[in-house]
Amino acid sequence: MGAGIELPPENLDGYTFLLLGKHCLIRLTEEKSIRFCKGHTIDELFLPKQNARAKLVRWLKENARRIFASVTEEKAHEMGVAYASASVSSAKSRWGSCSSEDKIRYTFRLLYAPREAIEYVVVHELAHVKHKNHSAAFWETVERYVPDWKKRRKWLKTHRLLMEIF
Repeated sequence: MGAGIELPPENLDGYTFLLLGKHCLIRLTEEKSIRFCKGHTIDELFLPKQNARAKLVRWLKENARRIFASVTEEKAHEMGVAYASASVSSAKSRWGSCSSEDKIRYTFRLLYAPREAIEYVVVHELAHVKHKNHSAAFWETVERYVPDWKKRRKWLKTHRLLMEIF
């Protein structure tokens, strides 16, 4: 499958997935709560066996909300843009969207991507607050804040299979 990514097996113990662009290994445990350990070469996520998949998705969404809210706030300030809200969805067809009311939504699955790719999606959606289309002015805005946006977008396209995980 694309870019060395495999869809998760039924038993998640030993499954490795990308988290913020870095490999993260799932270890199923008898513990009641989720524990995350940053490693030198690989991070580890200790996940309770009971309802493991549901607990993992809830944990991913909580972290996505926190991280994406922070990056959106930071980039909006940098760009001088005011948006109505930023939230997280379970979308499988797009990394982010911006409504005509300037409500921004990101799929929690964007959490698998490295920060640089996340920043590109955030800037892309914030650029839609100013430009409701993909006009030359829109792309000029994106390029002003993310000069290497094509490289970052390519990473997302190459890793499209990530949209299928969890």
